[in-house]
Amino acid sequence: MSLQGIERNVVTFGAAASACEKAGQWQAALSLLRSVAVAQVQQSTIAFNTAVSACASGGGGGAWASAIGLLACLGRARLEADTVTFSAAISACACSKQAAWPMSLQVLEQMASKGVARNIVTFNTAASACGEAQRWDLALLLLQTVAASKVQRDVTTFNTAIIACARQLQWQSAMDMLREVSSAGILRDTITCNSAVSACDYKQSWQSALHLLGGMVGKNTISYNAAISVLEKHQHWSLALQLLTEMSWARTASDEITFNSAAATCL
Repeated sequence: MSLQGIERNVVTFGAAASACEKAGQWQAALSLLRSVAVAQVQQSTIAFNTAVSACASGGGGGAWASAIGLLACLGRARLEADTVTFSAAISACACSKQAAWPMSLQVLEQMASKGVARNIVTFNTAASACGEAQRWDLALLLLQTVAASKVQRDVTTFNTAIIACARQLQWQSAMDMLREVSSAGILRDTITCNSAVSACDYKQSWQSALHLLGGMVGKNTISYNAAISVLEKHQHWSLALQLLTEMSWARTASDEITFNSAAATCL
């Protein structure tokens, strides 16, 4: 940069790091941040935020560990991490496939101990990390923590919890969440209902799946696939065929999953 007659400063480094973030090149962003120190350019929280966000965008490898390491580097640089910094670090942990979900909870606690404001995106991301790790119980616990923290919950908050329950077939907890959505005055969306239907895969819960599907507005292929999949587990082939007919009447597209699940109910 300097060889081309351009003065290196925090702005130019920040712009370059931002480009790396958008491209998902988190390692390049970290390299740029190190160059800032070597070039004796004054570092800023914004520069660190960009690097941490790049780790979240990169997702794979050791990106989450680098994001956590950057939090420690901030302190050594005598800079204060803010909501953006911590949120990006939690996101990096949530995107990791290396069971980094416990660290996302630690970062969430660190925010509280440092008096950094936690927003709904922060909580939702941490809950998503728990859900991905099949820890539906912790996802529900975070939902309660949100309410206790007086942070306004949104439909994504509940969707995250319901999806976590669905993955572990915790249909009763999913139904509880669904009722709580209405109690909180939050409008359900297609994701809310589809996830709840998917959770209805235990004992007699197939009836709840059909009830939910019948009351849905804006049903789509995923909605029907989820319900047919539940019926497949209980071998209710006649009901599955009825749903196929309903899809045709409603001009809802069917796919390979639809037909495979419907066919499996007849076996």
